[in-house]
Amino acid sequence: RQALSNVVQKKGRLLLTGITLTLATAAFMGVFAVFSRLTSEINNLFNTFNFEISVFPAAAQDYEQVRQEFLAVEGVEEVYPGVGFNVQVLDLSGTVLEIGAQGEDEISAVGYDPATDMVNITYSEGQGWQEGVEEPQVVLTSAAAKRANKTVGDQVIVSAGGRSAQYEIIGIASYPFEMMIMRWQDLAQLAGFVTGDSGTPDDISDDTPLPTAYFIRLSNQDISAIQVDAVINDISDRMAVAGISAEYFNQVQDKEDQTEGILVFGMIFQLTSAVMAAVGAIGLLTTLSMAVFERQKEIGVMRSIGSRSRTIIAQFEVEGIIIAVLAWLVALPLSYLLGLALMGALGFDDFITFQYPLWVAGLGLVGIVFVAIIASLWPSIAASRKTVSDILRYQ
Repeated sequence: RQALSNVVQKKGRLLLTGITLTLATAAFMGVFAVFSRLTSEINNLFNTFNFEISVFPAAAQDYEQVRQEFLAVEGVEEVYPGVGFNVQVLDLSGTVLEIGAQGEDEISAVGYDPATDMVNITYSEGQGWQEGVEEPQVVLTSAAAKRANKTVGDQVIVSAGGRSAQYEIIGIASYPFEMMIMRWQDLAQLAGFVTGDSGTPDDISDDTPLPTAYFIRLSNQDISAIQVDAVINDISDRMAVAGISAEYFNQVQDKEDQTEGILVFGMIFQLTSAVMAAVGAIGLLTTLSMAVFERQKEIGVMRSIGSRSRTIIAQFEVEGIIIAVLAWLVALPLSYLLGLALMGALGFDDFITFQYPLWVAGLGLVGIVFVAIIASLWPSIAASRKTVSDILRYQ
């Protein structure tokens, strides 16, 4: 009670110190919430795919032949076929839907085998492909479905490589980028990646589809990016002997690069928050040091009635903690608003929904209380060292 009474006696001084601590705490929690969310989203995106290496041959190849070449390399566990191609999406009236990034009329389509565990799709609507169903079907990501204003059960026309076909939307995938997902055989036939030519551009069912991409899962799931590069070198050497040229992508390295970039960017903002916190700590130290000087009579009275050093230390420490908690309470809503503003300023709000983790608020409280305890330590010890004789000598 005495500490609380002392805090509110100097309202102007409390306001200045509280503003600095509030801004520092709001910046720390807001920035931490944003970059925690971004890091989590990156991990979720990469964990969606159960492979470590992507291979894109210069020309479409027979799947079984290439698969055997890959499986002969040590460390390769499984090989999945795939196709990637940009497509146009039209409604049933023939109007092209501008559902690509930034309103473009083309969207990236990815084809894979839904019977495998290559991709772990989380559906916000629908349930994806069902075993035994062969009808033309597609899945849109949530970002693409929102732009197209389409939902599960709607029909769309997909055009690629001069061919078009009608598909039913059977699922909306929880994925932040505009994308269409298809069976790789459907996309290969639609885009013309087939053996032979049926001679009829509108017929997409008479030719054997060929994959244009291969996704390799390694037997070691905890492999490092450097180890993945070594496997890629072995695969590249073997494919060169087979006369197949291709581009190789290290998914593990890509994940590490993306995460590191986010962390470095976040550290810059956190360093700014740390500087603000240091300024607030110095302000708190100054405030309490002045309080020790101004309240020497009060300390003398406490000493004369038998108060021990730890009692005096506790009183000044509690004053610092009270100021810190008040700053944290004001900083909570400010940090949420700062997080929203930062997501918008960085351009992430278009495809990532900002979520404020409650543990970030707890971390902010622990951090500001720790700063307050450290900043209050020297004034508290200085106050506890004063004796009645010292105070009488100068009063």
